[in-house]
Amino acid sequence: MICQKCNKEIGNNRFCPYCGQDNSISVMSEQEKDDYGGVTIEEKNNRIHGSYTRPERQYSSVFRFKGGSSWLSRIIWGLVILAVAAFVVFVALPFISIAFLSVLVIWAVFKLLN
Repeated sequence: MICQKCNKEIGNNRFCPYCGQDNSISVMSEQEKDDYGGVTIEEKNNRIHGSYTRPERQYSSVFRFKGGSSWLSRIIWGLVILAVAAFVVFVALPFISIAFLSVLVIWAVFKLLN
C-alpha cells in the first residue's frame, strides 16, 4: 500500500512509518463527493475546513406531546390545567351565576309590576 501523504510504500500498515499519516481514511472521488449528503473535510491550501452539501429535500418539523416528556413539563402542564380549572370554578361560574340571577330578579320584578 502507498501512503496518501508522502507516497512511500508502507506495506499493510495503517500508519505511515515515515510521516505518521493514518491511511485508513481514504479520499473520496468526485462522484462520491457529489453523491454524499453529509459533512466532508477537504484540504485546500494546507487548511482543513468542513463543507456541507445539502441534498434537495423538503424538511418539516413536527411538534408532538408524547408520554416521554420530562417531569418538569408535566408539572407545568398540570399547573396550567389547574389554573384554567380554578379560573372557571372561582371566577367564570360565579360571574355567570350572578349575571343570570340578576337577569332573573329583574324579569321577576317587571313581571310583578305589570
